Amino acid sequence: MSIKSELERLKDMDIISLLLFALFKLKESDEYSSLSELSYVLDKKNLLRLCEFFGGCTITIPTIDELETMLGGLLLYQYIDIDKMPVEEAMTLADNKHQAKEIKDAYRIIKDVLTDYSISDRGGR
Repeated sequence: MSIKSELERLKDMDIISLLLFALFKLKESDEYSSLSELSYVLDKKNLLRLCEFFGGCTITIPTIDELETMLGGLLLYQYIDIDKMPVEEAMTLADNKHQAKEIKDAYRIIKDVLTDYSISDRGGR
């Protein structure tokens, strides 16, 4: 088969993956090594949006465990500061599998953020 016929068989996500892998080879940088997988995680529109917002930046994607810890901290904030629940009861409800210290640390950070920063709705974006 010719290169042209092979390229015609590729879907948008495959082409974008190919381009991102070639970019990794061009840059010769480990920071680009995982980019080719983004085309299989994000649709074309959102991948381009990601590039528009964060192009040129180095970011670290949080793990699911990290997000769960922060969610536990937010739940703790809800239970303690909004629902006025006793701390021990709130910890029992908020701690699903994480260590109590991690959730308490996340709670303190979330409380500080909600106190010190104005959080606004960005219109579902």
